[in-house]
Amino acid sequence: MTIALSDCLPRIARSRVVVTGGAGFIGSHLVDFLAQHGAELIVVDDLSRARVDWLKSRRQDPRIHVVQDSILDEERLASILPGVSIVFHLAAIATVMMAVRNPEKTLKVNTLGTAQVALAAQRAGVKRFVFASSREVYGDPAALPVHEDAPIRPKNVYGASKAAAELFLNTLDNIAVVTLRLANVYGPGDSGRVIPIFLHNALNGLPLTLYGGQQSLDLIWIGDVVETLVKAGFSDAPAAGPINVGSGASTSLRNLAQRIVDLVGNRATMRVVPPRGPEVERYQADLTRAGQYFGLQPKVDPLEHLPEVLAALRSSTLEKKTHI
Repeated sequence: MTIALSDCLPRIARSRVVVTGGAGFIGSHLVDFLAQHGAELIVVDDLSRARVDWLKSRRQDPRIHVVQDSILDEERLASILPGVSIVFHLAAIATVMMAVRNPEKTLKVNTLGTAQVALAAQRAGVKRFVFASSREVYGDPAALPVHEDAPIRPKNVYGASKAAAELFLNTLDNIAVVTLRLANVYGPGDSGRVIPIFLHNALNGLPLTLYGGQQSLDLIWIGDVVETLVKAGFSDAPAAGPINVGSGASTSLRNLAQRIVDLVGNRATMRVVPPRGPEVERYQADLTRAGQYFGLQPKVDPLEHLPEVLAALRSSTLEKKTHI
């Protein structure tokens, strides 16, 4: 049965929800949506990758309570989770290259941290736990599109940390766990990933660096991800097994770079350098299961929202300049 967003909205009002990593890119968009529909939010975030401007603007919102702490703090988790109905677990070392540079911390946060949050939620009587896993668990797939039954063969420590967390979550009982394997999410407020880096470079006339130049990505708009997270959290429907969340389309890195150069309208060039070994070369999500549960369908143009991201980036840059 496909879950309708309209059926979830009445349940959001007056619900008590925890979002770990809620001050980051995906988490902040989710928190905004839930707050707008009447939820009481507890954001647990160490603020290492927080959207600073967003955080400042939400400090006075009575619906959003920010707890600046690590998800590795068991006592803090135990104190905030009683009375919570849903946990959205988004906190993580969030990029492949960050993880490669610090594998020990990645395993602590992404694997042990996930286990600690889930166990604390289970003990507190939380009904539903939504876990943001990653397409990185598949590694380099043998064929596209990639179905959830494809072998789990992570190519880097980030993917391995997410795969290990998934395996642990599969052992839990008395709490409904929904695992979403997210593709490459894009939207306003992101930083340190390919689209914001390309946009920044194009705006400043700098080269767009392509590592290897042969990569292809499944790029999904943040609005689609937030809607899917909401459906995963506020439905009683069981979700058997992990679910891919993507656009269902494969976009080459070269096409993405050219699209951004054309959109910005300057003469930024592309520079191809050797590939970075830990990075997955290609991915495209099979959305059969996501369509059945969440109504998520393949996109004809997964990059249709790029102008919105560019406009937000330009607005943010202008605002910062006016405050200098």
